[in-house]
Amino acid sequence: MDNAFISARFYRAAGLVFFGLAVCLTTVATPIQHKFYVSPQGTDAGAGTLKKPFRTIQRAQQEVRRYTSAQTGDVVIYLMDGTYPLAEPLRFSTADGGQGSGRVIYQAYPNAKPVLTGGQRITGWVPDRNGIFKASVKGLDFRQLYVNDRRAIRARKPDAGAYYRLSGWDVRSRSLMMKAHYVDAWKAFDQVEAVVQMFWADTYVHLKAFEKFRGGPDMAYVSIRDHEAAILFPRPYPYKQDDAAFHFENAYEFVNQPGEWYLDRVSEMLFYQPEKYQNIQDLTLMAPVTETLLQIEGTLDAPVRNLHFIGLTFEHSNWNRPSSDGYINSQAGMYSLTADTANNQTVRRPASAIRVSNATAVVFEKNTFQHLGATAVDLESGTQACRLVGNLIRDCSGTGVMIGAFTKEKDGEFHLEPYHPTDRREICTNDEVMNNYITRVGQDYYGTCGIAAGYPAGLKIEHNVIRDLPYSGISLGFGWTGKENAMRDNRIAFNDISHVMNLLCDGGAIYTLSRQPGTQISDNYIHDIQRSKWAGSWPIAAIYLDQASGGSPEKPLLIEHNTFLITDPLVRPFNLNMEGRVQFSNNGTDRAEVIKNAGIQENYKPFIDLLLQQGPVPDNRAKR
Repeated sequence: MDNAFISARFYRAAGLVFFGLAVCLTTVATPIQHKFYVSPQGTDAGAGTLKKPFRTIQRAQQEVRRYTSAQTGDVVIYLMDGTYPLAEPLRFSTADGGQGSGRVIYQAYPNAKPVLTGGQRITGWVPDRNGIFKASVKGLDFRQLYVNDRRAIRARKPDAGAYYRLSGWDVRSRSLMMKAHYVDAWKAFDQVEAVVQMFWADTYVHLKAFEKFRGGPDMAYVSIRDHEAAILFPRPYPYKQDDAAFHFENAYEFVNQPGEWYLDRVSEMLFYQPEKYQNIQDLTLMAPVTETLLQIEGTLDAPVRNLHFIGLTFEHSNWNRPSSDGYINSQAGMYSLTADTANNQTVRRPASAIRVSNATAVVFEKNTFQHLGATAVDLESGTQACRLVGNLIRDCSGTGVMIGAFTKEKDGEFHLEPYHPTDRREICTNDEVMNNYITRVGQDYYGTCGIAAGYPAGLKIEHNVIRDLPYSGISLGFGWTGKENAMRDNRIAFNDISHVMNLLCDGGAIYTLSRQPGTQISDNYIHDIQRSKWAGSWPIAAIYLDQASGGSPEKPLLIEHNTFLITDPLVRPFNLNMEGRVQFSNNGTDRAEVIKNAGIQENYKPFIDLLLQQGPVPDNRAKR
């Protein structure tokens, strides 16, 4: 059995352990006013009872609204065992939340594993050649494929685990310089992408043309699509390292070993090479289709309130913008829309499976978020006292959790003026990200993080386990500025962070930017970080205070009681680029009390431990 993906029977066993606790946690304060039941075997013409459940969550949502207008207790919607396909997002507005002290709770029925999926199974496979099979996927477009619950490898050159290195950047002709034998006249050449590592970020750009033997007998100049080149080449940051690691993706010719796949977007044909011992008709191949699975959106005057999701699995979200427009990451997954030589960049946040804005006391508890095409959960704006607690977040193409605005305006310039709104209701305030296990995120978009927060206030990031990432574990702050901004009184504490910075550089287990008075970074256990041979030349650190990080005289940025167990001499305990007041106290190695108290707390361990009882989630070497 694959340690990373425990079978359904373990989920059901986990239900026996943690659902009694979950129900207790969510029902002590308020009695249950009404219960509804939903099952994939139900009917929307039913009564929503245990014997006659609804078929869809949307139907239950309609019925719930009848009760919340005069709510006196909790309304609980139990989701029965099975798969709930989502061709479009589940949308929750102000009318869908709890009223008064009552809550609306969408929760797995005891011993059930409800799966909310944005994916579609691919069937109709026929032989192609050389052990490769093909199937029509008319009308579909996607960048990930999952085979028997595992992420398959998008066909690449060189094969997984290896990279080429550039020979340089020709800014005048806007070309990538490389050895001539790296590139060839592949079929569907304009669908091939170059994936370039750029210190703390990454770039997906589409090939346009190439010219061999220019500048030398083994040299090629490769041009990229004009609109992507117009961003990448004028932009001074991230730096363009001459020998940057890179690889190619998405050509039929790259499918040369089992587990690889290729999508021809023009012919709408999917190609996959199974293992020789596998019958492809017996495999379950899932392609993501729906970009956002769940959207919760209120208004500043009428936020969504008291909405809970407990014990659910969200999987197979999609994000296709990089296929049409490229992906030129600026930092922490915020990708560039425009750029000039003076480093004026407008940026946009990536898509996410779960989107929350203008909401109060929305809770995600003991859910699984997996096999996702960009960010898993995003608290975008205007969230107050929202909580992500006790969740398993794994196998995401981008960031695990994003919180708060990153720019003054949507799609705005990223560093001239920080986010500091006059209406403080916009600021994500007093949210909590606690007791979550976050692993193997950043699987496609390397310069993303386990948790990335822009300009929050009162954010608590505590007691999480974060491991196996290509870039930083936790990133707090944006904008590279010492100016007054929205950030204040945030806390990063009691986290267990390891095996991060597996591929890139200029980051750390905990990374900060900009003025942030009252931030506390304490009692974190940071260990087992090693510098990749593919990383750029900039530093890697356990705690990295980057440009303008610091507090005020009244509220310094406090760093205390953190423990580092790092043996790689190329990884520093600290990298400091500070501005303002920073106070250090009692940081060091081998503090037993810190190690003991870091990570998942006891009341959430049964859920997490049972999923991982076969051993720790293994490293995904497909991208390293």
